[in-house]
Amino acid sequence: MHSTFANQEHNLQRILACYAEGRAVSPPAPGLQAGANFYVELDKALNDKLPERQVRLIGKIDSFRSRGFQAVRERHYPLAEQCFARVAAWLDSPELLDETRLVCRTFLMQSASYLDYCCGDYKEARRKTLEGLHADDVLENRHGYEILLVHRLQFALNLVRISARTGRCRRAVALACRILVFLGTQPLAPPLPGQWNDAHLAALPAELVSKLCQQVVSELATLLVAVDPKQRERFWSILQPWLSRMLFQECCPRAYTWLRLKSALLAGDDQTFLELGLEYMRAGRSELPLLWYSTVFEILAFAKRQCLPGAQRMHAQVQLDSKTWQDLPDEWKLPA
Repeated sequence: MHSTFANQEHNLQRILACYAEGRAVSPPAPGLQAGANFYVELDKALNDKLPERQVRLIGKIDSFRSRGFQAVRERHYPLAEQCFARVAAWLDSPELLDETRLVCRTFLMQSASYLDYCCGDYKEARRKTLEGLHADDVLENRHGYEILLVHRLQFALNLVRISARTGRCRRAVALACRILVFLGTQPLAPPLPGQWNDAHLAALPAELVSKLCQQVVSELATLLVAVDPKQRERFWSILQPWLSRMLFQECCPRAYTWLRLKSALLAGDDQTFLELGLEYMRAGRSELPLLWYSTVFEILAFAKRQCLPGAQRMHAQVQLDSKTWQDLPDEWKLPA
């Protein structure tokens, strides 16, 4: 009995010490978004492949699409619909080359599917996402826009989100795993139907691949945070077959470590989870705050399950601190 109590007290002190260190680490200042590199590369491809007039038309059309996308973000949905309808009408113009039309269509589908997603029309959001995926496939593999592989993977990630929002969590987790396997440059491991070129992936800037890995793993964190203990075996059965094929640790080590600690938790390996989780929590938010938040909440839940003395004190501290955490999902916020 004394040994068990001493071990519990030791674990609690380690948890409190690692949390104190991690919360004191200042979040990194926002740097240049990796997405900016994508648009730089896309602009180069457009200028190389299309006549100047077509490039100007794309810019004009995309200004309406961008206005509509911003309207969605600001929840001005009728304005967004008007902008997207204007773009759709423009796509019928005989002025546009087929290639130009496809470029405009794929970005319209991305923005219009986001509107549908925000409005709760997930069936239509999925349909437009699949249409955009097809357009990107044609542009990448028939017209040589290799950089649009990034856009296709963003569409694939959006399918993960749509599946999760419609309660198809198993499908969402499995697709996220397939994307991560592909990003680990595994040959013959396409995440979705279509032509997926490993050479195009290998040619992408490393920061773009790293950012994609971060986004996918952050989506997994959203899907798997605070999984009911009764459901752990179910999610572990989905995740486990993919783990040995996920080889993205070099391009995104922090995300890979989080995936390892989460896998240990789902597999019931509390010791490995605690060791990895404490180190992760101690390191602070870094460039992946969502994964750090998830780790803090999982370790707090662990402390409560183990009935560690002082777990409620940690709950109160995390609840207070989390009021200032940026981009914390509302559903993750702790009750008083």
